[in-house]
Amino acid sequence: MYKTKLAKTLLTDTDSYAILDAASSDAVYSKALFEHERFEVLFDEEELETVSPYLVKLEKDDEVTEWILKNYEGADWMSFVQSSKPYDELLEILKEFTKMYDEEEQHDVYIRYWDPRALEVCLDIFGEEKTKWFESIDVMYARDTLEENVLLKFTPKGKESMVLNEEAGV
Repeated sequence: MYKTKLAKTLLTDTDSYAILDAASSDAVYSKALFEHERFEVLFDEEELETVSPYLVKLEKDDEVTEWILKNYEGADWMSFVQSSKPYDELLEILKEFTKMYDEEEQHDVYIRYWDPRALEVCLDIFGEEKTKWFESIDVMYARDTLEENVLLKFTPKGKESMVLNEEAGV
């Protein structure tokens, strides 16, 4: 297993999960087909499985976790959450927040909170619902899309930046 700062941050006593975006990476859906028992689709619509985000529990000394951590650097198709809540409760909140009702347009719209390029904006869009979000999620991590080797950490208190291994990237 990788002994990187990213791995040490994620592989703790608190359950950690990756959210992987099949819409942004063909490798995600391929891996989901192969490792189907580990990949939980977040969209309810079956016809969207090929472009859905997937939730994957991270485990120490695990091939899937190793694949995720190896592919982290520069990937706009993954983010991470840590939660002390039961898996089913976390899954429910993540699924719930994939869509929000647009009052102006009078229909549901997808909210791509798992995309590092959109995460901060999405958290702002959640407004008062952000409290509900952070009742199930202790921490959310995503790579900083503006600074190389920086991991952003989002908590109910706000955002922090963590510099990862400057030589190896992660």
